Amino acid sequence: MIQGYAQSGHPQVALDLFGRMCVEGIEATDVTFVAVLTACAHAGMIEQGLAIASRAEIDFGVRIGIQHYHCLVDLLGRAHHLDRAEELVETMPFVPDAYSWTTLLAACSIHGRSGDDAARRAVACDPGHGAPYVILSNCYSSSRGGGRTARKSRPS
Repeated sequence: MIQGYAQSGHPQVALDLFGRMCVEGIEATDVTFVAVLTACAHAGMIEQGLAIASRAEIDFGVRIGIQHYHCLVDLLGRAHHLDRAEELVETMPFVPDAYSWTTLLAACSIHGRSGDDAARRAVACDPGHGAPYVILSNCYSSSRGGGRTARKSRPS
């Protein structure tokens, strides 16, 4: 339910459900934390998301994995903290995979920043993964006026 609310435009409801889980002693899993961090990303709750991730193992015994780092990169990227998101990818305790770099690339595309380096790194990790190509293509297309070329007026 938390993930459904997080992705359907109701991140605060998702976070409220998580709070109720905690109060009622319902066990949170690694999947729960993916959902909660997704809700934080969609709600722009940077500090809350980072705090929840940092306390997951201490408070809930849930070890933060690469999928949680992807959520944190998304969280920072959506909030326009692209340098912090990139630093997180480069310093996380896992080898960044194609999804790590693609998540950063998507954040760059949202904010009109070149994501060439993230795209190169994503493709280097998994050349068959199509998302970096699509996102980068869309970035180039939108930076050139939607791919349309200006027509010269013809004399009448």
